[in-house]
Amino acid sequence: MISETPEFGASTADFLGAHTYKGVPWSQALIPRPSLIERVAEQAEVRRDAPAITVLRPDGDESCSYAELWARVSAGQRELAGSRVGTGDICGIHVSNSIESVVSILSVIAAGGAALLVDANEPEVRANEIIASAATVDLRLGNGRKRIRPPRVGDEEPAMHRPCVMVCTTGSTAASKVVIQAEYSIVINALAVARHHRMTHVDVVACPLPISHVNGLEFGLFATLLRGAHCLLYGEFDPFHFISTLHRQEATLATTVPPLLRALSSIRDWPSLERLRYFVSAAAPLPSEVLEGIHERGKCAVQGYGLSETMNFSTVMPYASRGGVLHGCEFGASSPHIPSVGSAIHGNEIAIRSNGAFVPAGEVGEVVVRGHSVMSGYADNPAATEEAFAGGWFHTGDLGLVEPSSRYPGHSLLYLTGRIKNVVKCAGASISLDELDRVVLSVVGVDDACAAARPDVHRGEAVTVFYVTRADHELNQQLVRDACARVASPSLLGLRIVRLPAIPRLRSGKPDRRQLASQAAANVGSR
Repeated sequence: MISETPEFGASTADFLGAHTYKGVPWSQALIPRPSLIERVAEQAEVRRDAPAITVLRPDGDESCSYAELWARVSAGQRELAGSRVGTGDICGIHVSNSIESVVSILSVIAAGGAALLVDANEPEVRANEIIASAATVDLRLGNGRKRIRPPRVGDEEPAMHRPCVMVCTTGSTAASKVVIQAEYSIVINALAVARHHRMTHVDVVACPLPISHVNGLEFGLFATLLRGAHCLLYGEFDPFHFISTLHRQEATLATTVPPLLRALSSIRDWPSLERLRYFVSAAAPLPSEVLEGIHERGKCAVQGYGLSETMNFSTVMPYASRGGVLHGCEFGASSPHIPSVGSAIHGNEIAIRSNGAFVPAGEVGEVVVRGHSVMSGYADNPAATEEAFAGGWFHTGDLGLVEPSSRYPGHSLLYLTGRIKNVVKCAGASISLDELDRVVLSVVGVDDACAAARPDVHRGEAVTVFYVTRADHELNQQLVRDACARVASPSLLGLRIVRLPAIPRLRSGKPDRRQLASQAAANVGSR
């Protein structure tokens, strides 16, 4: 039963429909023992002295074994219980890629509460807003416990469906919202992803992504711990340090995002990465030239797709060995320049809808998801929850198409073509900013790019394209203009072109298009 309390959103028929997977309702667990904490405790008992987490920094590493991790989590749980923090509490935590943060998150879950993750790099004003909006207890003060309000009490629910983790959406195109994730949903997704990648206790998984966001948390950390494997966390990403530690630590998998892979592909000489099966990439479509750069070095990048609202991964790309090199890439007939992000993983269903109806294979529409690893709702935002689940599916806001795979029989593959909110209206014409990103990134010499909208008196909206090249590389901007002309005429776009030293990015790896839009509106930068 889903809570009827307004804090956790409305319990509507549409909402419940989104939690059905191939006819199996959410109340019928697809796995026995869906407890995250029980499974981590099991691994601690079996793996005891094996390394659980190593935090890698240029100035020195820090490790803890499974037994040490569990001892610290148990102590944290007892401390919380002694402060009467437990079921019904939402505990705000400052999170960095540290063992202390992992212990704090697991301790709150073990105590029966929900961990509200606030990135340690968030500005204090923003962090305070997040805590005030949803938390009942502020745990950011070290051992201090600041009670904000009483624990939330709603209708009785099975323990597996109680809030377990709460994360903030990145807010790249709209205001951030707090996503409620149930323990069962997290576990089913983590196990499905681990199974897809054939993870076992012998794996060493490198995670340079922040664990305050779902990719780092639920694949890099949770899936790894549930398999009894070794998680490598990075306090910050430096491509040379990262590639050298993949070699030194004998990593077998690495979870990344396209900007990180682009930085790695620019390194000329790689060390031997014999044990690395492949990189996993998510957060944004992976440019084909980056894929080719990885393949040239004898390695593979396997794409996946998902959101905070879907426990991170909804799809993952199949992979197979061809010509001695592992490949996890396919281009479709309708999308010859966009690599697929894969097919739905266990527990999820994917469909494409337009104007309230499902569309045939190969046609573009909004990507919708339903299944057992979909969020419980947005905290304190029942209207947004109901809107997100309209029609019995979760609406991602992403545009894409699905086609049967020619290379992987039995798989229907998803191709992302853009985002609904990344469409601008220039003199009445709809222009995809994502498509502009892709064509500019294809220009030789462009290392990174992002298009943003700005107000325009004559067109309503116009476009500014920001791009990055190496410091020693001079680029004829006419090449960028010509690339944009493949999407729409520069005069229609009201095109401005601005070179930047770097494209600002969110911690998730996505470009900060809102910041660039503000910059474009203010006419910052040279044309």
